[in-house]
Formats: sequence, C-alpha cells, structure tokens
Amino acid sequence: MRNYLSIPSQGVIPTKKTYQFNAEYQTDDLDFAVGVSLFDQNDNMVFSAWNLNECPEDAVIGQDLFDEKDFIKAVKLGMELAKQGYDDVKYVDPTGLYGPQI
Repeated sequence: MRNYLSIPSQGVIPTKKTYQFNAEYQTDDLDFAVGVSLFDQNDNMVFSAWNLNECPEDAVIGQDLFDEKDFIKAVKLGMELAKQGYDDVKYVDPTGLYGPQI
C-alpha cells in the first residue's frame, strides 16, 4: 500500500517509504573498520562483511566472499520490502564514522 501526498499545484504524488537498516562496525586498535554487520528493524542480522587481510586464504567464493546464494537472498529481501510498500532503503551508522546519521 503506497502513501500519497496531495499538493494542490502538483496533484497527488506518491511519498517515499524508506526502510532503515542499522550498521554495527567492528574496528581495530586504530579505529578503522575491519567488519560491518547490517541489522533489519527486528534486529536480525541480514548482512555482514569482514576484511580478509588476516586470513587471505579465506577469500573463497561460498565461504567468506559474497556468492550467488547471498545475491539471491538480497534480491528476495528487496522484493519483500517492495511488497510492503518500501521504495528506498538506508542504513544508519550510530558512530557517525562510516555512514549517514539520523
């Protein structure tokens, strides 16, 4: 179900419905990000990514690299959000170091 805004000079226009993900970062001793996880509005982790510089042998498709199954999960999540009327997404970084803040 879409929400609409009525503006006399422009008629009825759809309004944006934005889904917010929350980002949590793991940092090293110098406060550089070494990993990030995204959580949905129910606090379920839906994505994570980590630097592989400490164990480059882990850079294997299907192990630690984004693969076709991860892509399909991301597409399905996008389709589900679209069904719920969302037409935009954003993520929030509470630290303010790496991403947008509210």
